[in-house]
Formats: sequence, structure tokens, C-alpha cells
Amino acid sequence: MVRSGCVLGLVLLILAQAPCLNGEEPFDKIEVLGLILIGTNSQFLAFRLREIGFASKPDKRYLATLRRAGATDTLIKALRSAKKEKLRNPPSNSADLEKGVLSPLNRAAEFFEDKQWPQMEQECRAALKIYPERPVLHELLGSVLWREANRAGALAEYRESARLAPDREGAHFMIADALFAMGNLDAAIAAYRDTVRLRPDSAIVHNALGSALMEKGAVDEAITEYRNAIRFWPDFAEAHFNFGNALYEKHDWAAASERFRAALRINPDYPDAQNNLGCSLMKMGDLVDAISALRDAVRLRPDQGRAHYNLGFAWLLKGKREEALREFRTASEIDPTNPRYRVKYEELMVQPSH
Repeated sequence: MVRSGCVLGLVLLILAQAPCLNGEEPFDKIEVLGLILIGTNSQFLAFRLREIGFASKPDKRYLATLRRAGATDTLIKALRSAKKEKLRNPPSNSADLEKGVLSPLNRAAEFFEDKQWPQMEQECRAALKIYPERPVLHELLGSVLWREANRAGALAEYRESARLAPDREGAHFMIADALFAMGNLDAAIAAYRDTVRLRPDSAIVHNALGSALMEKGAVDEAITEYRNAIRFWPDFAEAHFNFGNALYEKHDWAAASERFRAALRINPDYPDAQNNLGCSLMKMGDLVDAISALRDAVRLRPDQGRAHYNLGFAWLLKGKREEALREFRTASEIDPTNPRYRVKYEELMVQPSH
């Protein structure tokens, strides 16, 4: 079985689901560049730009910086075509602030391209000295500190963003993700619940809360969150996958198989879903379909020892000793640090063939 937890930075997908609220400020150059440098998916950010507009005219230098930071053509096109809106509550010196902040952010984009995190950190701190009240800059610095393995520093920056903008759900989600990754499950669950209160219709948040609850062993509560995630986003493959894992934990192999199949209908190239489908089918005694699913898992991820190991078990249950030996041997070669793979191979080697 393979589990899927949250990944720090997934918070940024929330932007795609946020409704266009009355009075919501349009994006400006600082927000867009900051979000891209954090790791926001360009497609989602483009969707939001079309919804709430852009407060500046993107010049060639700015667009080139965005491309260095990883922006796609989809986002560049959305920026060019976004409706031009004025900020409703700009600071008195907003033009000077934007100009001053964009200079270090431009340099940060260059360091981002080469993964030079210490140099990028310096530029982020320079931007914050100019505009310390800007939440996205604290989130950006936090993401850089996280890449430098400075967990406490990253968490402090996310919390500062949340202090500056208490209703900014992204900051709360980043806090929760950081706490989860640091192993502080109770605090992470509380932070995810805070984010749910801010965004009760976010599939991303419900799915992440479910993963934290699963890690804590609260399987029934996790199932509730996965159901909510799928209700708000029926084509959320990861939520179907995680829901399947929770059902597997409850030994409901048939229902788990259906969830894994649902994930695969959405994303056919999902090796972990193929692997877990094969495990569920093995539990049900359906060896033919289990072998088929596990073969697909191996095809999609040939360098994953786990899938070869599970396929070996399926062949062994099917009575195919040589095929099982081949898969156990491959699993042990891929991951020699896993003693289970080598032990199973050696056990089968000394057994007489029939």
C-alpha cells in the first residue's frame, strides 16, 4: 500500500477555487510574482487573474522575470488580457513600494532559477525591509527558508502573514502544512480546521485535513473529510486515492477498489493508485485483475520496488514461482536497503519448485 500525504505548497491550489468576492482587491505585480516564486500553479493563477483583474500593465521586463520564475504561457496570456483594475485601498506610496520591491524580487527570480536559496533569501529579506506589511512577501520568505530546512523560520513567516491578514486562507494552510511535515499532528489538524472555517468549500483543504487525521489514526473522521473534498471537486484524483486508502484501513476492500478505480478514471497514469488497486484486489482474491493492476503500476513506475514486491506476491498466490522470484529479485535490486524484499526472495529461492 502507498499513502499520500500533503505537500508543502499545495495551499496555492486554493487560489483556483476562491470565488470572486465583492470588494476583493485585484492582483498587482508583487502578488503575482511572489506567488509564482512560492510555487503557485500558473493555470490556477491565470484563472484568478481573469476573475479579479490586474492592477498594473505588465511590461516586457516583468514578463521575462515571471518566465524565469516558472510562469507558463497560459499565465502570460492571462496577464496580458486581464481586465485592468485599480487597487481600492492602496498605500499612499504604492507606486514607490512596488518599484522598490520588484528590484529584489527580480534578482530573487534569477536565484530561484538556479536554486541558490541563500542568495534568494537575502533578496526576499531586502524586499520585506521595503514592504514589511505585505503578506505574500512573508510567505515567499517562508517558502525559501523551508527549502533551506529552516523549519522554525519558515513557520514564523507563515504566522506573520496570517497575523497581517487573518482572513488570508493561504497563510493558514501553509502553517498547517508546515506543522504536518514537522510531525506536530495535533497542531496541524487544528490549523487545517482553522483554514476550513475560512474556506469551507475548498476540496484541497478537506483533503489535507483528511490526510492529517489518517496519520493520527482517526480513520472515520478522515473519511468524512475525503467525502467533503470529493463533493466540492468530484474530479480530485488524490482525494479519491486517499479515500481508498482509508477504506483499505477499514478492510473494506471492495469499496477501496472503487475509489482507486475512480482515481484512475481521472488520472490513468497514477502508479500509486494502480499499486493500491492491485493490493485491494489481492485481498478480495481477484488475482487476475490484481496482477493486471500491478503490472500497470510497474509499467508506470518501473523503478519502484514496492510495486514489483506486490506483483511478486500476486504471482506467488497464483502459483507462478518463477514470475514471483523475478519480481522479488527486481524489488531487492531496486531497493537493497529494504530487508523484506531480499528476505522474501531468499526464502523463495530455497523452497523446492513443484
